[in-house]
Amino acid sequence: MKAESPAIDHRNARSDVEAYVAAALAGDVGKAASLAKDAPAGPEQIRAFSQILNLQRLKISRVLR
Repeated sequence: MKAESPAIDHRNARSDVEAYVAAALAGDVGKAASLAKDAPAGPEQIRAFSQILNLQRLKISRVLR
């Protein structure tokens, strides 16, 4: 299952986080891993994220850099 591709503004932390979470929850491990920068999670961690939350979407209310 592939994640929808929202427009990602890499100057905006919220945009990056929303894209990462959407990809991880959709099971698109490759895309989620490619969006992680300084400390990327491994494929098993990304899969676990989706399984632990058991959600299709997650609203991000605030992102701090």
